[in-house]
Amino acid sequence: MDQLSAERFDKGTRSETKMTQLEDVTLAAFAICNGLRIFAYLPQIRAATLDPNGASAISYTTWGLFLLTNIATISYAIVNCQDLWMAACFAGNALCCVSILAITFGKRHKARHRNRHRLMLGTSAHLTQQDQWDRNRRTCEIR
Repeated sequence: MDQLSAERFDKGTRSETKMTQLEDVTLAAFAICNGLRIFAYLPQIRAATLDPNGASAISYTTWGLFLLTNIATISYAIVNCQDLWMAACFAGNALCCVSILAITFGKRHKARHRNRHRLMLGTSAHLTQQDQWDRNRRTCEIR
């Protein structure tokens, strides 16, 4: 091998080594961040569960979009990358989104039922603004 070929081979080997190291670093960052992201869902799940006002701070649109994004990433991981580990990671994220949406749906359904019951009894404590408007409108219609 002549001097020029040896230099090209050496540069190519160093470049491939740097690329492999970069791939390893980005893979580690991806795995760590997504592993930690699972734990980031827990405060939201707890807040939705403990909120007495029907999980009013939770947005169906936002969490629905997060769910769809995770489903799209699962599909991408399986179809384009054939990477079941990546798919499993995002499946965990999707399950957390489903949990938040399901808890929110249950809490809001329960709060709506409770507020309607209070509305029928004539107490206004803890009514949503919409329930109070409905109550006032009914009162005006009766007069």
